[in-house]
Amino acid sequence: MKEKFSIVFYSIVLLIFLSLAGNISAQVRDSACCHITIGAGPVQSINQSPLHRYWDPEPGLHFWTEIPVYIGNFQAGLSYMQFEAIKKTRPDFTGILFYFQWEYELNLIDRLKLIPGVRFGLWDMDIEDDDSGINDELLKEREFSTGISAGLFYPLYKDIGAEITVNYFTILTKRRMEITNLSFSLTYSFDTPEWLREVLE
Repeated sequence: MKEKFSIVFYSIVLLIFLSLAGNISAQVRDSACCHITIGAGPVQSINQSPLHRYWDPEPGLHFWTEIPVYIGNFQAGLSYMQFEAIKKTRPDFTGILFYFQWEYELNLIDRLKLIPGVRFGLWDMDIEDDDSGINDELLKEREFSTGISAGLFYPLYKDIGAEITVNYFTILTKRRMEITNLSFSLTYSFDTPEWLREVLE
C-alpha cells in the first residue's frame, strides 16, 4: 500500500514539475539576459540520523550556478561528499547530489538577505568496495531527493559576495535517508555573455 502511495505521490510531483518547467523556461528567456551568479565552497553534514550511526561524513565541496526568473531565482548545482565507515566491516561511500532549486530573496537589514528555497535532485551513491568481487553496477545507487534550504547572503565587493546556507534533504530510498548540510559559498555575478543571450532568446 505504501509503495503504491509513493508511486502516485512522486508521479504527481513529476507532473507538477513538468508543468512548471514550461513556465520557468519562458521566464528564463526573458530574465536570464540580465546576469548569472556562480558559487562554490565547502559543505559539511551536521545532523545525526541513522545514516550517521554507521558513517562519518567528511567535509565536501559544492558548486552551483543560478539565474533570475520572473519570481525568485533558479539554481542548479552539485554537492560532493565522502562518508567514512565507522566500523571497517562496512565500506566507505561517496555521495554526489545533483539538484535544482527555486529560491526567493528577502531583504533584511543593510544589504543582508535571507534566501529560503525548495529543491529536488538526484542522489548518486558510489560504494567503495574493491575487494568484494561484486559487479560495479551493484555498488552504485541513484535515488531522487527533495528538500528545503535557507541561506544568508551578503555582498562583499562589487560582484563578489558570501553566502551561508543550511539545507535539509531526504533521499527517497526504501529506508529514508535524511541529511542536513551547512555550506559556505563565495559568489560571483556577471552579465550573461552575448552568445548565451542569443541561445536563451
